[in-house]
Amino acid sequence: MNTFIIPGKQKQIINENDVLCIVADRRGCDFYVITNALKKEVVRIASSHNLGYYKKQLGNSNLFDAHKKYIVNMEQVKSYDSKYFLELKIYIGIALRVAKRKVKEFKKKLHPSR
Repeated sequence: MNTFIIPGKQKQIINENDVLCIVADRRGCDFYVITNALKKEVVRIASSHNLGYYKKQLGNSNLFDAHKKYIVNMEQVKSYDSKYFLELKIYIGIALRVAKRKVKEFKKKLHPSR
């Protein structure tokens, strides 16, 4: 399991299981993180590191590099349709698309026994 350290005056440590998705935002990126599992609160935490920096840290984790603009937590994927949209089981209503070149890898990670 990975942990991510967000740079800044007060460094923040984020557990991989709390991450819903990481979205590229100009030169940095935004983490969408569950802060309270019972209340289902989600916060956005900005990072000055680019998305590529965090993609290098993924290794063997539940986070999946689904597109050049974002990384998703596979445990938060609610469903996907025939057009390969990911509907994340998050509370802010984001639908994310899997890149065409990542579709096979996505299905393999979603259903490892097949």
